[in-house]
Amino acid sequence: MRQRIGSRFAVAAVAAAMAWVAVWSWSGLVEQPSRFVWPALFGAVLVVLVGAGIRSTRAPWPVALLAQVVVLGTWLQHRQGTESRFGGWVPTPDGISGLLDQVQSGASQVNRYTAPVDVSRTDAPVYLLAVAVLLILGVDLIAAGLRRAPWSGLPVIVALTVPISVLDNGLPALVFLLVGVLFALLLATAETDRVLAWGQDLDADRRADTPDARPGRTSITVAALRIAMVTAVGALVLPILVPVGSGVLGGDKDDGGGGGSNGNSVVLSNPLVDLRRDLVRNDHLPLLDVRTDAPDPSYLRTSVLDRFTGKAWQPASRDLSASRRAAGELPAPPGVAAVARPSYEWTLNTTPRFKTSWLPTPYVTEAITIDTGEWRYSPNTMDVASAETKPPAGVGYDLTATPLTYDATQLNSAPRAPLDIQEPMTRVPELLDSITEIAKDVTATGDTDYAKAVLLQDWFRSTGGFEYSLATGSGAGMRQLERFITTEKSGYCEQFAAAMAVMARALDIPARVVVGFLNPSVRFTGGKTYRYTTDDLHAWPEIYFSGAGWVRFEPTPSSRTGTAPSWTSDQIEAPDPSRPTATPTTALPVPSAQPKPVEETTTVADEGSWSPWPLVLVALLIAVPFVIATPALLRRAQRRRRLAPSTETRNTVLAAWAELRATAIDLKLPWPDGRSVRVVVAWLLGRTTAQRADVVGLEQLAALVERARYSREFALDEAERAAALATVTIWSGLLTESVPRRRARFAKVLPRSVLDRSRVADEPVRELVG
Repeated sequence: MRQRIGSRFAVAAVAAAMAWVAVWSWSGLVEQPSRFVWPALFGAVLVVLVGAGIRSTRAPWPVALLAQVVVLGTWLQHRQGTESRFGGWVPTPDGISGLLDQVQSGASQVNRYTAPVDVSRTDAPVYLLAVAVLLILGVDLIAAGLRRAPWSGLPVIVALTVPISVLDNGLPALVFLLVGVLFALLLATAETDRVLAWGQDLDADRRADTPDARPGRTSITVAALRIAMVTAVGALVLPILVPVGSGVLGGDKDDGGGGGSNGNSVVLSNPLVDLRRDLVRNDHLPLLDVRTDAPDPSYLRTSVLDRFTGKAWQPASRDLSASRRAAGELPAPPGVAAVARPSYEWTLNTTPRFKTSWLPTPYVTEAITIDTGEWRYSPNTMDVASAETKPPAGVGYDLTATPLTYDATQLNSAPRAPLDIQEPMTRVPELLDSITEIAKDVTATGDTDYAKAVLLQDWFRSTGGFEYSLATGSGAGMRQLERFITTEKSGYCEQFAAAMAVMARALDIPARVVVGFLNPSVRFTGGKTYRYTTDDLHAWPEIYFSGAGWVRFEPTPSSRTGTAPSWTSDQIEAPDPSRPTATPTTALPVPSAQPKPVEETTTVADEGSWSPWPLVLVALLIAVPFVIATPALLRRAQRRRRLAPSTETRNTVLAAWAELRATAIDLKLPWPDGRSVRVVVAWLLGRTTAQRADVVGLEQLAALVERARYSREFALDEAERAAALATVTIWSGLLTESVPRRRARFAKVLPRSVLDRSRVADEPVRELVG
């Protein structure tokens, strides 16, 4: 018994550890993962102690599950500090409602913001902790409660798809290895008792290589761990030997770009590596041929880098579902009004050497037609990305574009960006204080976001002493940017764009980086046909203004880029308070007042709001009686099915024996599984006081069971059938009389055999080995 209890604790502990390691892979979803990862570990400990402790008393799994839910709910409510608790601990409906509000708020923020989510002003850790606890509880229920260890891997697989689908870095190899090893260990732990049940333990006098020897617990576990390690390591090494993916710019090797598809979304990585490589190589490799009637073919956008990790600018994961196919008319970018503007036609062709996951397009592209491949657009960035693992080369496409112009006065008077732009587009992990201080010093004379952005641009272009050079070191990490703006002050477009965008975000100004082409190197005769080469690759920042959307700035010195955008050097008119500000035709009207911020966290339901608790209580009052009665109804149906007449006489005998075993299980009697029929008969005789006729009937039933199990041919007349069924009824009654009345009544209400799924030789069979 003590060994069995230890085994149940071991199964629960390994299952909880496996689930928690899977939760560990979610660390990249928020900036401070310790706020949910370590509490989830404590929750796993509670799940193991409560669940395994109650199950060791042989209580049915619903009782253990209910106790686990109560303990976890009380702990979560106390940990989150929600009010309305009896005695400071016991949850109340209001307290539970407040906790659910936090979870709902956190779920909305995780789905709304780009990972990693800032946890200082959000409830994202509460949501992730709640989901983690539910995952651990579900794995424990399947593996330890229902004793279906192999099936417990399904929710863990679902949990591991989160970093693969959402995070750019994918699933950490260590997490994959640990989950694989723990899953194999769980299977070994859960199945050891079944394997050992086929024989007796090896003693000191029996050799391990004798025919009747069987493996011990340690040998089974060690073998399972060996299999797990070999399988997991093989799964990690195999992808290294099988090359996948393609570069964004240049050759077949993936140097940081590339795209991948999982059917509905593409995770894009950093193209700045290819940008510098091709600029420094300076081999004038043709990439794109263009024919257009647009007066200015400069600044073609390839990819938008809207996520800064603290080490590099990267594209956030794109929602490139089939509904966002880049074909025909495209929606207007965020903040840009669909008003009448001059439009121009473009015909573009990428060269066979230009293997890219993004198609270069002018801003704003209103409609596009692509002759090959599967291409999608992102509504937030309006870049066109491939939905294929290996995008085609030599792509031809036609589009209609309307270039934007802006009014400096309008930009200067724009209110703060809305919360869904402000929050994710100002996030800078591990921001250095020195960069923030320099940004504040440079923009000290600016009193608006526009004025500060212009001061930053002019500082990089002229007043800060910077120079353009490809001979300096690369990188857009925090330390590299600090050296760039403090001591080196020499770099190429990557450093200028990345540094200005980071400094703008340090000032709470929404900013991002764009990679594309600056100007065509070759202008063919006629002035409408151009060729872009690797020399024309470029990067620049974009700043968001309410009423105008994302506006291009140019911090790279004029020796590379020429003049700055006109809207960054125009004179700003002083606002006239007696009349409203005119709205330019190229942008949305500027709101007269900043939208009221939406509260991010709600911990307690508002007074006077509708409460769902009355309906919940009514539903519980209706459902609880049916739930309580379900096991008894299932057990009754099971008994009728086993004792019903059958055309297969062999199954009649085996079903009758299985029904007798089920009765013993319902009464919590230790039916000797794995033993011979004669051993079971001796156990039954020792448990009860029976008359001689009942003993004879039991011995006749045992003989029929042995014949049904082992005889090639088996027949049963009607008298023998009736006697066998009568014997089962009699001995079921004798077993019931042998236990206390309270246990017998409990067996009728909650029969344990309904939940028993062990496969024994007593069950009916359809095929016999002849």
